[in-house]
Amino acid sequence: MQLFVALTEAFMNFKKIILFVAACLILLIFFNTTFYGNWFQTKIYRAWESEAEQETFDYQWDHMDPTQRKIDKLSSTYTFSQQVAEFLKKKGAKNPLVLLPPQEYMKECQIDMLIPEPIVFYYHCGVKGAWYTSANVNQADWAIVGKNGELTIIPIQNQPERDAIIASYKSAVDKARQAAGSPK
Repeated sequence: MQLFVALTEAFMNFKKIILFVAACLILLIFFNTTFYGNWFQTKIYRAWESEAEQETFDYQWDHMDPTQRKIDKLSSTYTFSQQVAEFLKKKGAKNPLVLLPPQEYMKECQIDMLIPEPIVFYYHCGVKGAWYTSANVNQADWAIVGKNGELTIIPIQNQPERDAIIASYKSAVDKARQAAGSPK
């Protein structure tokens, strides 16, 4: 009986070795095909030898913090959203709704920055945002406006102030559409 157990264990170990060798051969064949070989060289191996600092394995290993990785990957939209949320928190805003400017307005103000969509803005910082065309635009109590080439976050005190901000956003969009030759 002990001989049978010993032979069974030896056979099981032999099977494990055979399966391991077979798996290695399959991977070797897989990555030697043109398509997957190129993928491996560009996506995996490149991370070890990259010229760009953020793509190197050492950089990635040293920056494992989720916030740092979001900043590296999402860049300006994530940073912008976080800065707005931090500003509103310092001001003590309770459940704010921020009026986000359209890209045409940003270009008119000569500010080279991407403004995230309201849902992306909310995803990044937990603060609700709205476009000037949104259904809930009349509930906005904060707005982002451009002044002297810089962005400013201002509280909206009343409906006429909100209407003036929306009108400036619409004006920038209309000017951009006219310049592009497209209808309203």
